[in-house]
Amino acid sequence: MSDAKMTETILQTATDLTVGVISAYIEEDNPNGFDEDGYPIVHDLGAPTALEDAIHALTEWALNWHDLGDPPKAKNEAEYALALLHRVQDKYAPNEMRGLKYSDYLDTWLLPQCKVTVMPILARTAPVFGFTDEDIVEMWILIQEMRGHLPVAQDTTNG
Repeated sequence: MSDAKMTETILQTATDLTVGVISAYIEEDNPNGFDEDGYPIVHDLGAPTALEDAIHALTEWALNWHDLGDPPKAKNEAEYALALLHRVQDKYAPNEMRGLKYSDYLDTWLLPQCKVTVMPILARTAPVFGFTDEDIVEMWILIQEMRGHLPVAQDTTNG
């Protein structure tokens, strides 16, 4: 496998694992949080939750398989996942945009969740994925264009 293909695979895997953690975090009723050393708490009481599985997979992949240092300090599982994604992006693609792309959020999480009303869910969950208010407005416009409620923006540059 070429170096470029390997880098692309590493970045995509990191993105997929991050989205998995954040999705599970949003859907989890009672996330476990972190211990005093910054490690996510995983209760070994029966079958693990989806969030515990996702955190374990991301932690194992990023910290053990890719040697990305100690666990990042974070307030919650979503912030932890984004911090690890940033480390992967810094190590493997330092010139690439940090964090998730709109499509990572819209296509893999938001649009499959809601078929009619998106704004309340968009406003509540997009910040958890690391997006700002400006990003939310841009995504709302993209969604409206995709649904045919707004005309698609035309490129008016002469180039």
